[in-house]
Amino acid sequence: MFVSFLAMQVTRGRAFRHAIRAATHELTRLEVEALTEHEIRRRLAADGGEVTEEVVAAALDGLEKMRAGEWVLTPQDATFSATAMEVADELVPHLLFRHGLVYNAPPVLVTCDEPVVPLGGPGFPREQVSGFDDVPFTPSKLLVLLRSDLQPETDLSLDEDEAAEVNRELVASPSRWVFEQPAGSVGMDTEVPSAPEALGIEHLTGNSDVGTPVQLQRQYRPSRWTAAPETPWPVARWWVRWSDLG
Repeated sequence: MFVSFLAMQVTRGRAFRHAIRAATHELTRLEVEALTEHEIRRRLAADGGEVTEEVVAAALDGLEKMRAGEWVLTPQDATFSATAMEVADELVPHLLFRHGLVYNAPPVLVTCDEPVVPLGGPGFPREQVSGFDDVPFTPSKLLVLLRSDLQPETDLSLDEDEAAEVNRELVASPSRWVFEQPAGSVGMDTEVPSAPEALGIEHLTGNSDVGTPVQLQRQYRPSRWTAAPETPWPVARWWVRWSDLG
């Protein structure tokens, strides 16, 4: 039950919605950007629509506006709840079989409107969002989900430097808000790069099953560290054993 709740925290926020909107628009753009007038007429006829000059002209105008970025096609708001539930269900197995460890830290931890912060660790691009990590319960408690193929930590405490590193990730993760105790100033004092675009796109070249070249598009969620990819990963001891696994 708790893991299902945790998965919903990943998909309920603005970052998830922004990524879905951007991905939907990009996939639609890829599907229609090469359409010709002839193909538009053929599709309208196949759908049983009225193929008049006015309808074709309107379709061509909409196509040009999509290509120019004037129009952005996204799912209706009502579909997001269902999508969030479906994706959360898919995330449950990835969260369930992990070491769940509650760390004690100096009482300075912040939280934000995206409370589940995924960290890939060394070997994963710093400028991309990856697997899942921590959720603060109180200003001195931190739930960390470590990979199940690693031995769980025995020292479940963070020093002040490590807590500051965790706070840096939390301040870098919200869609809009950071929350902390009234007397705190971590959110104001921690500098992070500006928020990136909702969707990152990488164009690749591959080969089909018959060996002919094909163009591929990889989509991913950028992190704020796109502007500072050399930023160290937080709590260095978490990652030492990862490198030992090769």
